[in-house]
Amino acid sequence: MKKILCSVFLFCALRFSAQTYYPFATDSATWTVVEYGYGTIPPQTGTWHYGMAGDTIFNGLLYSKLYVNQGSLGSVNPEPVFNLQTATYLGAIREDSTKKILFRKWSDTIEILRYDFSLNVGDTFCFNNEPCGIQCHQVAAVDSILINGAYRRQIHFSYGGQSETWIEGIGSIVGAFEFFWCFTGNIE
Repeated sequence: MKKILCSVFLFCALRFSAQTYYPFATDSATWTVVEYGYGTIPPQTGTWHYGMAGDTIFNGLLYSKLYVNQGSLGSVNPEPVFNLQTATYLGAIREDSTKKILFRKWSDTIEILRYDFSLNVGDTFCFNNEPCGIQCHQVAAVDSILINGAYRRQIHFSYGGQSETWIEGIGSIVGAFEFFWCFTGNIE
C-alpha cells in the first residue's frame, strides 16, 4: 500500500509541477534594445524600440504587426519609448501550434523562422542569418528563470565562443529581433 501511495504522490507532484507555457508576446508588447559600439571612445550607443500593434492576415493565417522606432549607433533615438505614430512597419509575426515563432517581412512573401521554443538540449536550430547565410546552433542547456513571480523556460545556445539565451514568450536576451551575431569581412 505504501508503494502505491508513494507512486500516486510522485505522479501528482510531477503532474502539478509542470511549467506553464508562455506564448510569444503579441498585441501591445514592446521591447527596447540598446546597442553599444565599442570601436570608439567613448563607446557609441543606439536605441531601438520595437512594438506590436494590430494584426493582419496572410494566406488565411493571423499575424501580429511588428513596428520599430529606429536608432543608429552614434545617435540618440528621439523616442524614449515605443511610439506607433512615428514607427516603421517591419512585418508580421505569428506563433504556430508547435511553439515556433515565424516572421514575415513587409516586403516578402515567405516566412522566416525566428524562434522555436520547443527545443531541448542537443536539438539544433537552423536559420538564415543574413549576411552570413544559413547557420545552425545546438541547444547547450534548458532551464527556467523567475520573472514577475512566474517561471519561464530558457533555452541556451553556445556557438563560436559566443552564447545566446532565449526566454519563452519574450525572445532573445540580446534583443528580441537581433540574435545570433555573425561577422563577415577581413579581420587581419
